[in-house]
Amino acid sequence: MGRIAGSRLNMTTRITYNVTTISVRISEKEKAALRKHGKISQVVKEAIDLYLSSKESRRALRKLKDLQRRESVKTSAQYDVSLIREDRLTR
Repeated sequence: MGRIAGSRLNMTTRITYNVTTISVRISEKEKAALRKHGKISQVVKEAIDLYLSSKESRRALRKLKDLQRRESVKTSAQYDVSLIREDRLTR
């Protein structure tokens, strides 16, 4: 009778990523500037992430300003002074 092959189990796990490639034309000067910050592909990925985050932040701030414009809360100066005094007393 044959023996089952070894006690070790050799498995190779392959993870496949669906990656999109982009091409960008840059000058040698721009290339050198990017290389100062690390590997060009990594610097470009970080720049894209930063750009998208910035866009999302601006969009959120714009929505907030629109909401504040529509639902502006008006208070009297006397009420504001009383809130400030109350805050000072609780410190």
